[in-house]
Amino acid sequence: MTVSDKEHMRLVLIDESHCLVVGRGIGRAGMSGDVEVRVGGAKAPRKVQRNPWRGAEQEQAVAPAGAERGQWRNQVDPRHGLAQRAALASRRPDHAAAIGEAEVRGLEHARELTIDMRPHHELWVDSCDQVSPARLHELPDSLERSLLVEAVDSHAEDAGLVHRLIIIRRLQTKTVAVDLNPATREVVTGTEKFAREVGRRLQSAAPDLRWQFFASRAGAGLGVDLTVVPFPRLWSQVRLPLALARTHPDLLFVPSHVIPFAWPGQALTVVHDLAFERFPHAYSGTERAYLQLTTRWAVRRCRLLIADSESTKTDLVALYAANPERIRVVPLGGGEPVSRGAAPPSRLAELGLNGPFVLQVGRIETRKNQVAALAAVERLSGVTLAVAGPERDAAIATRLRASQRCRVLGRVDQPTLELLYEHAAAVVIPSLYEGFGLPVLEAMARGKVVVAAATSSLPEVGGDAILYVEDPSDADALAKALQAAITDEALRTRLASAARTRAATFTWDRCTAGVVAAIREALA
Repeated sequence: MTVSDKEHMRLVLIDESHCLVVGRGIGRAGMSGDVEVRVGGAKAPRKVQRNPWRGAEQEQAVAPAGAERGQWRNQVDPRHGLAQRAALASRRPDHAAAIGEAEVRGLEHARELTIDMRPHHELWVDSCDQVSPARLHELPDSLERSLLVEAVDSHAEDAGLVHRLIIIRRLQTKTVAVDLNPATREVVTGTEKFAREVGRRLQSAAPDLRWQFFASRAGAGLGVDLTVVPFPRLWSQVRLPLALARTHPDLLFVPSHVIPFAWPGQALTVVHDLAFERFPHAYSGTERAYLQLTTRWAVRRCRLLIADSESTKTDLVALYAANPERIRVVPLGGGEPVSRGAAPPSRLAELGLNGPFVLQVGRIETRKNQVAALAAVERLSGVTLAVAGPERDAAIATRLRASQRCRVLGRVDQPTLELLYEHAAAVVIPSLYEGFGLPVLEAMARGKVVVAAATSSLPEVGGDAILYVEDPSDADALAKALQAAITDEALRTRLASAARTRAATFTWDRCTAGVVAAIREALA
C-alpha cells in the first residue's frame, strides 16, 4: 500500500542526549519521499548493518545503486513487513551505506501514514542489534499515536546502549479561516444570526481543526478569538485577503456568499437566498450587480457550496447553472427550547398593543408581503397586526403606519421579541420568497400557531405543523386561515404540540455539524 502524503507523519528520534524532531521530507535534498507500508507485518529480530565508519570486520549489506547519492527510497518488503531505511551519509559526506532494517507494525490506517527519515549519524544502529516494537499507546494529544522501537546495541564498544525510535502518527492539523464579519453587524437578520450561532460553535464541533476568525469590527458575545482588521469599505474584497495572505489558511469559510476575488486558495461559502434575482426591484442597480457578480464568482470558485434549503439549491441550479452534486443543503437552527427571559407585560402597552394581535417578524420589504398580512387582519374583528423588523422599504412602512390596525415596531430587542411571541394570538409569514424562514422556526419553537405561504422554502421548515395559504396575495384566504388559528382551540392545541416537536429537529448544533461536514469535505 503506497503512502505519499508526508504531511500526516512526523518522526522523532531520541537518544541518550537529545531529541531530534524531523519535519516533512526524507533526508537531504534529492532524496525521494515515497514510502510503502504493510500494516501488521511481523518478523523476528534482525541483524542490521553496523556503522562502516567503525571499521569492524563484519558482513555488511550491499547498498543498492545510487545509495551514495541518497536516492534509495525508504520501503517495506511486502513479504515480511520490514522497513529498509534509506542510505544515509555517516560521518563523512562521501561515505554512505545502507544502515539497516526496522520492523513496522501496529500502525493504523496506512493510507493516512508515512514515515519521514532524515540522516543523523549519531543515531546509528549497529550490527546484531535487537530491534523490537513496543506496544502502540495513546499520547496526551488524542490525534497522535506512537510506536516505540528499541534497538539494543550489542557491539563491544557500546554494549547495552539503547536507541529509541518513536514514530508518531499525527493527522495534519488543517487551518480554516472564517469571515465572521456578518456576526458583528448591528442589524441582525437571518444571515447575521447564522454567522453568530455557527461561528461560536465551530471550535467545539471540530477541535481537530485550527480556526482563525476575522472581522472588521469587534463583536460582543461571540465566544471566539476574533482578529479585528478594520477597513472602511469593501472589507471582504480588500482587507480580508491581505490578512489571509499572512496566515495562509488551508480553507476560507464565508458564512455569506461573498468570496474575495483576490483570494487564490480553497473556499467554501453559504448561499442563503437569491432574493435579488426573484425580486430585483427591491434592490438598487449597484446592489444587484454586486450580488450577481459575487454569487457567480462563488459558484465558479468553490468546489462545494452550502445552501440553507432545497429551494435555494434549486435556484442556484436554475439561475446560475450550478452543479447540484456540488451543493450541500444544511438547514438552519433556531428550534431549540427557549430559555431567554421576556420583557414585562407592561411593555405591550408601550408598543400600542392593548388587545389581541397577530405577529409578523421580518424586514419590511415587498417580498415579506406585510401589505397582504394587513389586508387579512383588517378582515378580522378586534385584531391588530404587529410588525417587528427593520424598515427597508419606506413606502411600505408608511402604508402600514397609516392603518389603525397595524403597529410598526421597527427593530426590537430580544426580551421584547420574546414578549411578542409569548402574547401573539398567531404568527403570520405570508412571504412571497424565503431562503429558509427563521421566523417560522422561531415561532414553532415557542409553540405558536403559524400561518404561512406555501412558497419557496417555507414548507421545508413548517412541514405539517403549520397552516398554509397557497396564494399569499389572497387576503381572504389569509384571513380565513388566521381566524381558524386564533379561534379553533383544538386546532391550536394540535399545531402547538406538532410545532414544538418539529422545531426541535432544527438546532444550531445540528446546523454546525452539517457545516463542519462540508468543511471537511472541502479540505479532503
